[in-house]
Amino acid sequence: MEMLQLLKGVDFNSLYRPRKYIVTEGDILSSEKARNFESHKGNVENVDFIIQLVPRSREVGQSWITTPFSVLKSLIACIRIILFDLPDLVICNGPGSCIPVCIISYIPRLIYVESFARVKTLSLSGKLLLNFVDRFIVQWPYLTQKYPQAEYKGILV
Repeated sequence: MEMLQLLKGVDFNSLYRPRKYIVTEGDILSSEKARNFESHKGNVENVDFIIQLVPRSREVGQSWITTPFSVLKSLIACIRIILFDLPDLVICNGPGSCIPVCIISYIPRLIYVESFARVKTLSLSGKLLLNFVDRFIVQWPYLTQKYPQAEYKGILV
């Protein structure tokens, strides 16, 4: 899980408690990696983090005709998770499933980190969120030439 690499340097003893990891249903690997990450941070009791499951916004190969319905289902799940406990900060990257999270939790500290794998073009998620987020960070300098509002901070993962 690329996102966990970004969080390695964060001091969780004083900030961002509790943490919510929003993972798509069926993504067992990401849930397990989040648990392992927390246990390596010394959080074996699971008291400072929650793993919340949401439906995928779009399955790989899903028809574009049915996509709005699955996105709506994901949006509703995100409303239940986020609106009743607004986050201080949202960091997301990569998959299209982050779009409903960003839409629902729009707050003035929304940071999107484009995937390390995106060297020459943005992901579809990145293209959709580029003008929506407060900070759009890329991991390759070339992307700032193509997308001036993007910030290059070096390779983060």
